[in-house]
Amino acid sequence: MTLQVLWDEYIAEHPDGYRYSRYCDLFRGWEGRLPLTMRQSHGGGEKLFVDYAGDTLPVVDRQTGEVRAAHIFVAVMGGASLSFACATWTEQLADWIESHNAAFAFFGGAAQLLVPDNAKVAVIRACHFDPMVNRSYTGMARHYGMAVLPARPRKPRDKAKVEACVGIVERWLFGRFRKRTFYSLAEVNAAIAECIVPSGILTGARSHRSR
Repeated sequence: MTLQVLWDEYIAEHPDGYRYSRYCDLFRGWEGRLPLTMRQSHGGGEKLFVDYAGDTLPVVDRQTGEVRAAHIFVAVMGGASLSFACATWTEQLADWIESHNAAFAFFGGAAQLLVPDNAKVAVIRACHFDPMVNRSYTGMARHYGMAVLPARPRKPRDKAKVEACVGIVERWLFGRFRKRTFYSLAEVNAAIAECIVPSGILTGARSHRSR
């Protein structure tokens, strides 16, 4: 389809309408406002998308009654949508890297590319073309033979796979846990594994739970 064909059809129906040059200007102005998207294709083992869920789970200290928040790390393989989740006390660098190690153990290997968002724990300076990745995070990726390719700032569709999985975790798992009281991080992770297996959210959770 060309603009000439569209204009020919338009002017045949509206003889007193816009001339061709004005029609093209108006069309391009309209086209520029369209929310363009591109379908992403992911090869097997190519990309691993990682993020933390926005909500947390409360964990109660048996002795003091203090309530701490458990943060939920989520990782999704782009090609197969094979997913992993675990709870950590923080979203700081040590827990961030340990969660990746747990994900690699669960998947039985690493992908070619890691795709995080632009959280400070992963990216020191966000940039569309040349982001500055945290040195320790880069070192971990190199250890596994991976590269880090952060999503562009304010472009959640760049990591739509993990965004969708985070939504499932927050709606499905948190809904089931709303009446439960957890007393340790280990209890939270055991509960996540127990819920994931029958639901099919995280395929292969049985093998992870047995380790």
